[in-house]
Amino acid sequence: MKLLRRVARAVHHWSLRIVAVVLLVAGLIVFPFPIPLGLPMMVVGLALLISSSDSTAELMTRIRRRYPRFDIGLRRAEPKIPGIFRGPIRKTDPLLQDDKGKEKGLKRLKKHG
Repeated sequence: MKLLRRVARAVHHWSLRIVAVVLLVAGLIVFPFPIPLGLPMMVVGLALLISSSDSTAELMTRIRRRYPRFDIGLRRAEPKIPGIFRGPIRKTDPLLQDDKGKEKGLKRLKKHG
């Protein structure tokens, strides 16, 4: 029974990652077209990838720290993102992280923004 749960969890985890990568790639392909579907596809793919991989979340936090304009853009888009995808994006917010990568809470964000 435990083995079956572990296998099911692994299949679920990897299927999420595959769907996330497909959405990211498809979003990049569709991005230049006049119908604005590319950006939402990329945001959903990124949120799925962040929620299924801690290493991706850490990488995204480092990217947001290194590129403030990208971070500001994500912060501006966050209120427009559906709630289910907002959590993973918020998880990578460098203002909500302490020096060890743990979440600090919303108090620090309110101070800065």
